[in-house]
Amino acid sequence: MPLPYTPLTCDQIQSAVDKDLTLGNFKDELALKDALKELTWLPAGFARILSQTCLVDAWEVPGHQALPLEDRIRFARRVEEHGLVFADLGSLTPDQWLLDQNVMSAAIDKLAVVFPASPHTGERQLIFWTKFLHWCVSGAFPMWSPSACKALKVEIAADSGWAMYKEWAELVGEHVRSHMQCCLRQRQLPTETVIRTFDRAAYGIGSRPPGPPDENDPRFT
Repeated sequence: MPLPYTPLTCDQIQSAVDKDLTLGNFKDELALKDALKELTWLPAGFARILSQTCLVDAWEVPGHQALPLEDRIRFARRVEEHGLVFADLGSLTPDQWLLDQNVMSAAIDKLAVVFPASPHTGERQLIFWTKFLHWCVSGAFPMWSPSACKALKVEIAADSGWAMYKEWAELVGEHVRSHMQCCLRQRQLPTETVIRTFDRAAYGIGSRPPGPPDENDPRFT
């Protein structure tokens, strides 16, 4: 059964992306990209993956608690063990996914095998997993966060695992297809995928504090 949600409008998306740039958040994003690019000089293997893991986890999502070091090490080992799977996922492009939603669904099913759900699966892991996927595997993977879910008024499941992410990816795909030409392409930056453009809009809308706008808060001016 599809997740119930409230769709975003073009005006909401355009305004949120513009405000994101006003806040200067893109500078942190560029710093992360530059640091990850430097890591490509490391030989492929555990050391590079662990370094990527630590960098991505340090790229903060407000309210997100960083993973314990032992979890980062365990994650990096798992990615190294399944290198062929991640190499295959790295070839996924936004265009492939937007043409056929089943492509993304199949990719997430592969991830569910590599990182099966456990009693520890929850928001913290899903936030991190999807950040790693987007920044270190393929920009086609949308990032998931409670704030982005809030923007679309999506109720977060108690166990926020791969099933939740698959449903979220379907919603993102629907929005990107609907708004590709009318607003997303116009706001897309040269260094990002159109998936990331929508992600910035949803996160920006959902992270706004409740209550009336503060006239001194640049998100509302």
